[in-house]
Amino acid sequence: MMEEVLMVEEIRVLMVKNGGSIAIYLELLAKTDPPVLRRGVSKAGARKFCVPLRLVQSVWRNGQDFDGINGVISKLVNNCGRKRIEIDPEAIKNVPLRERTTVRDLAHALGVKKSTLHNRFREGYFRRDLKFALTYENKKARVRYYLQLIVSIISVNE
Repeated sequence: MMEEVLMVEEIRVLMVKNGGSIAIYLELLAKTDPPVLRRGVSKAGARKFCVPLRLVQSVWRNGQDFDGINGVISKLVNNCGRKRIEIDPEAIKNVPLRERTTVRDLAHALGVKKSTLHNRFREGYFRRDLKFALTYENKKARVRYYLQLIVSIISVNE
């Protein structure tokens, strides 16, 4: 029975950390003059939100000490996990075309891992455009080659 009460208490504390603390602070602000917390207000807030009294007092203190509502908001949001390895788009453009024909070559030229580069590719950070650097002469040579290929296939079939 005691373990269940502790688990419920932990869940309530987590709820407060994930956004309920803003609601608690706004409730306390609505019931008091900002510099002074009136008698019994923190106890009423603790009862209303079903959280410990110390937590309500801590939320009020953080709000007063650290710039109002900004002091209450959690600073740990989006600050977890491995730090992202940033790749400069200009660095990709500056790599010569011969060194960026494959993901492996591009990763070697940029000095990052293949998997990192592949993850950024999947996220849409850059596209794999290899044919954009063809010159007008190369395009004409390609068309001539395919025309000759088609003509030779047609002549063999006749």
